[in-house]
Amino acid sequence: LRVGSVCVGAGGCAFLWVCVGEAAEIYEKEAGNSKPLVNVQFDTEPASDYSYIFTNDTETLYVNPETGKVTKNTEANQLGENETAFSAAEVKELGAVNDVLAKAKKEVGGLSPRILTWKLTKNNNKLVYTVDVKTTTADEKVTLDANE
Repeated sequence: LRVGSVCVGAGGCAFLWVCVGEAAEIYEKEAGNSKPLVNVQFDTEPASDYSYIFTNDTETLYVNPETGKVTKNTEANQLGENETAFSAAEVKELGAVNDVLAKAKKEVGGLSPRILTWKLTKNNNKLVYTVDVKTTTADEKVTLDANE
């Protein structure tokens, strides 16, 4: 999975992947600049349905990372304990997600660590990534400061 870059598929055609900052811009256009987020996620399972998932208090928007196409579901969503809402602008200011994922894999170690999902939330007024990493022997959750 290569997010935020151009890669060439097996058929030789180039695919432009939407990075999380671009997906945040799409979210702002679809939901409105002032609609605060509960969380942002990326799920790689099942592989055919992976997407950026932007959740606010009234709806969930799924942004396809290959096309930027948006699918919406209306549902009530609540903040977790110690969580606060945050803006899409804060997401756009973050560094590359791939760097965070590499740190999570390094922290877990083991043979062939693989990212299953990641989730961005604001806990105690600090943006943090929670990354699910699978190794050959276990699944582990790693929490990392989004601004480091």
